[in-house]
Amino acid sequence: NKQMTISEYSTEIKLDKIDDIYNEYINETRKKFPFETDGLVIYYPFKEDYAYIDSNYAEKSYHHYNLALKPASKEAITTVKDVVFNITRYGQFIPILVCEPFTIDDVTITNISMTNCSNLIDKGIKINSKIVCARANDVIPYCKEYLKDISINEKNINFPKNCPECNTPLQEIGKNLVCTNVFCKGSLIERIDFL
Repeated sequence: NKQMTISEYSTEIKLDKIDDIYNEYINETRKKFPFETDGLVIYYPFKEDYAYIDSNYAEKSYHHYNLALKPASKEAITTVKDVVFNITRYGQFIPILVCEPFTIDDVTITNISMTNCSNLIDKGIKINSKIVCARANDVIPYCKEYLKDISINEKNINFPKNCPECNTPLQEIGKNLVCTNVFCKGSLIERIDFL
């Protein structure tokens, strides 16, 4: 059985003190926790005003009486050594950058998901490209920037034309390369793992 430890951290502040509290969190408080944290949440405490506050904004996908302040992501420069493609349960091929190992906050990273093929193409990344990487919310590694000016000996990426699992020709659907064979072993295995 895993046990979860909850550390409560709260303080009452006035609006003109938000900068002070945030700087204290970044420079002092965050370092005292025995675990990583990815931001500071400031909320308005009077629940009777919540509906009124939200009614003043067109954006309805989140509440406006809370504010999350996130520290800037730490960054590192690395070199793309290869690109591999992982198949999803939907048959989509996700490009994964295999990079020269780099470390951010004591975490060594070698792989970065590019989410879809268009993301990779739009950024112009190739083999041997130099890129700036960060960890979104101090967790998920992502490619922040392609450093074209200092990239040398670049090679084009060979995008798969056929599914390596079932040899079905891949189709461009939206931003993805997709294997449309519903019986493809690769996507079937991913569907089983997902259940």
